[in-house]
Amino acid sequence: MAHARRVGWSWQDIAEVLGVSRQAVHQRYGPAEKDLARPNDAAHTPDVAPPTTQSTTQPW
Repeated sequence: MAHARRVGWSWQDIAEVLGVSRQAVHQRYGPAEKDLARPNDAAHTPDVAPPTTQSTTQPW
């Protein structure tokens, strides 16, 4: 989950891959996200693009 969020996946992108609602994903994983921030996130270039269609491949 942390990797998916760091590389730019939205909560909706993750929810679609998992087959659950955006709210369910955010409720489960959102509170921990603040602990995952890196000091240089603004300079980080994503190495995996968010899905453009529903995918069965999980980014984590």
